[in-house]
Amino acid sequence: ANSIKAAIEQTGAVIGENQTPLEDEIASRFSNAAANIVLLQDPLRQQILDDPQTVEDVYNQLQAVVPVIKTDMPSALGISITFTDNDGD
Repeated sequence: ANSIKAAIEQTGAVIGENQTPLEDEIASRFSNAAANIVLLQDPLRQQILDDPQTVEDVYNQLQAVVPVIKTDMPSALGISITFTDNDGD
C-alpha cells in the first residue's frame, strides 16, 4: 500500500535519543493528542474558564505533533518546503 507512513518507513528515519522510528513517533504524538482531545467538553469556552490546565494540556499535545510534521517528516522524505510572501500587490 502506498502511503506517507510507508514512505517514511522506507527512509529508515529515526528521531530522539532513543532512535525511535520516525513513523512511530508521529503515530505516538497523534495518539497522545487524540487521547487528550476526549477530555475537552462542550462548550469549550466554559472549560477554558473552569479548567484551563486541561485545555492547555490538549493544546500542548497538539503542538507536539507540529515539529515532526513540519520539519522531521519533510526532511526524511527529501521534500523542500519554501514559503513565498505574495500579498497581491
